[in-house]
Amino acid sequence: MKAIERVKEYIELKGFNNSSFEKHNSLSNGYIGTQLKRKADMGEGIIIKILDTCSDINMVWLMRGEGPMLKDSVDNKEVTYISNDVLDRFEEQPEVYRTTSRKNTIPLIPIEAMATYGTEEARYNEYVSEMFTIPAFKDADFLIQVNDSAMVPKYNAGDIVACKKLSRDQILFQWNKVYVLDTSQGALINRIDKGEDDDHVMIVSDNEENESFQLPKSKINAIAIVVGSIHLD
Repeated sequence: MKAIERVKEYIELKGFNNSSFEKHNSLSNGYIGTQLKRKADMGEGIIIKILDTCSDINMVWLMRGEGPMLKDSVDNKEVTYISNDVLDRFEEQPEVYRTTSRKNTIPLIPIEAMATYGTEEARYNEYVSEMFTIPAFKDADFLIQVNDSAMVPKYNAGDIVACKKLSRDQILFQWNKVYVLDTSQGALINRIDKGEDDDHVMIVSDNEENESFQLPKSKINAIAIVVGSIHLD
C-alpha cells in the first residue's frame, strides 16, 4: 500500500473529503484524487506538510504502514517489557551471561525507553529487564529487542541488538550504518543514508517491501548506533 492510500484512510477516518483535506493542508486542488489514480509516490515535502498540519498522524504508519495510524496511540502506549522466554533464550547464547551486578555489564531495556535511558529522566530499575555480561559488546551502552521487520534479513523481529548511545548535538552519521532513532512518532531501527540536504537523513530498510524516506533531523530525539547483534531462533 502506498502512502497516498494511507492518507485516504486517514481522510475517511477523520470525516474529510478529498477537497476539504487538500484545503486543510494547502495542497493543490485534485491532488489526492490524481495521486490515488496514478498510485504515485508522495513527495517528501508533501508528507512533511501533512505531518505538520495533521499532528495526530503517526509518521511511521504514514511512511511504512507500521504501527497505529494515530500518534496518540503511540504516545499513550505502555512500555513493552522483555518476556521471560526471550530472556531465557538470550542467556542460552554463547558468551552471554546474565548477572545481578551492575559493574561492567549491559542492561537489556525496552526500545521505548532508549530516548531517556542514561538521563535524569530515566527510572533506572523500572526500565532494565536484566543485566548481562557480553565480552564481544563491551562498548555497548544497552541492549534492545528488534520488534519489527524493517531490517529483515539482517535482523529479525525478536533479535537482540547492542547499541551505543550518541550525543544528538554532536552526531556525525556514518552512512549506511544501522542506528536506533527515537523520533516524535516512535523508535526506528534502520540504516541511515545521506539526506537531500543537511537538515535531513534518508531512512533505509533492508526489507525490500519497505520504502526509504527522508526524515528531518529536527524530529530525532535520541540516537544510538548498533554495534552488534545476537539472533534468537
